Amino acid sequence: MINRLFLAVLALTALSQFSASGQKSLERDQPERIFEEGLFHYERGYYGVARELFGKAHDAAPAGQGALMADAAFYEALSASYLENGDAPYLLERYLEDYPESKHLSHTNFRLGELAQDDNRDRIALRWYEKVKPADLDREVRLRYFYKAGYAYFMEDDYVNAARLLGNAKDVPSKYWAPANYYYAHIQYEEGNHEAALRTFQKLQDEPGFQSVIPYYIAQIYYMQEDYDQAIEYGTPLMAEAKGVMRSDLARVLGDSYFAKESYSRAIPYLSIVVNESKTPRREDYYHLGLSYYFEKDYVQAATYLAQVTSGEDEMTQNAYYHLADCYLKTGDKKNARVAFERPTAMRLTWPLRRMRCSITSS
Repeated sequence: MINRLFLAVLALTALSQFSASGQKSLERDQPERIFEEGLFHYERGYYGVARELFGKAHDAAPAGQGALMADAAFYEALSASYLENGDAPYLLERYLEDYPESKHLSHTNFRLGELAQDDNRDRIALRWYEKVKPADLDREVRLRYFYKAGYAYFMEDDYVNAARLLGNAKDVPSKYWAPANYYYAHIQYEEGNHEAALRTFQKLQDEPGFQSVIPYYIAQIYYMQEDYDQAIEYGTPLMAEAKGVMRSDLARVLGDSYFAKESYSRAIPYLSIVVNESKTPRREDYYHLGLSYYFEKDYVQAATYLAQVTSGEDEMTQNAYYHLADCYLKTGDKKNARVAFERPTAMRLTWPLRRMRCSITSS
């Protein structure tokens, strides 16, 4: 009986010691377990649960587990930012102060830049982006950085840095491929690199979200390259569905292309759309429309539009006055013809203009 009781006591003591040892081991492993659980939820987009778990893991980690504490603080701050919590910028900036040697510094700076950019504060975003080392970011985040930082520079009209960064994202398959190519092509277009812009825009012709705008760029580039036949062939079918600004811009491309080909009767309908539907028609629009009517011998209409071009003191004004005076002569209005010659007296007259002036004053 005594031996049985003695053995039972020994077994109970050993079990208690084993349980205490196991509990201590579990307590040591608990911060890692909580962190891994938080990471599981974070990777699935459950940022609310993840933030809570990362906070617990950070607080539970002993002083000797600095790396775990840093990672937990980083992911807690990221989770807060994706939840759009008001304290997210504070948590991210505090992370930079508390862990200045962390491997996550570039990602933290990038995320602070994204938050500023989301609030349309591109200049502040760029201050954070300029602290980012792209090589420290993983592939997906790095591509997002190239696109977003490039776009921020684009919005600040810094096309050099915008093109440099967007260029790193435009040739790599990702969800940023299409927008990176679009803004890169737009920069090339604005900078006058029409062939590079054309090649890039052509890659986007069938991309959802860009099909409604890319063709207008392409038609304009053909015109700028003086490929008028291609501009007309490409742009004409687009007029059927064109609306608003795109309709007037496309009409300008077609009208100017026909004008350059000296096909004035075909230019007139399109240039009329430009003059009548644009909010602020250019002087060139009135000039080309007026000359088109002039060469079609509709001198009344020609005079109407050429009269809109005489506000400057340049070659266009001088030529407009020359043709305007001739329109008045052709319609028998010598009084206005004489006025048309007297207006540009401060300008140097061309020989044809001088000869026509002589014919007016001598009659």
